[in-house]
Amino acid sequence: MQEILRRTGHMIVEARSVIKMTQAELAEAADLDPATICRYESGKLALSIGSSQKLASILEMDMKEMIMLQFLSKEVNELKHKYSAYPVIIEYLDSAQKLIKQEDSQ
Repeated sequence: MQEILRRTGHMIVEARSVIKMTQAELAEAADLDPATICRYESGKLALSIGSSQKLASILEMDMKEMIMLQFLSKEVNELKHKYSAYPVIIEYLDSAQKLIKQEDSQ
């Protein structure tokens, strides 16, 4: 869960910097406390669905894509643990994980 929060926070920071918006400006636009934005960005607080939708709209992000990337990474790790005795499956999942990381870094 912590990795998902960290990745989400990183995506918010990057999107905010692209549109040259401060945390305070984002907080005001989303009707949130600036400390809440800070906690989201640092991965210390999970976003509610409502906050996710507000932030995605303000930051001009594709919410569906953002959520998909977050949860795919977690699911791949769970599958790798479940099928650890099957090298072919692990190899396939490792490839999928590399693709997810490439998408996240772009």
